[in-house]
Amino acid sequence: MNGHGIALGDDLLAADDLKAGRLIKPFDKAAPCGTYWLLGAASRSRARRMFRDWLVEQLSL
Repeated sequence: MNGHGIALGDDLLAADDLKAGRLIKPFDKAAPCGTYWLLGAASRSRARRMFRDWLVEQLSL
């Protein structure tokens, strides 16, 4: 905020700060509401695959 860095955020939660000019939106990119991203180190470990599969299953319930 106020030139002190970069952040990823939600337009709805940042609306007041965007309107007041305390934050700017430098790119016209957005992820659809309800989008999930699972990021991790490049690994092909069995544990990571199992966790990913479990998480996908839970989100599909």
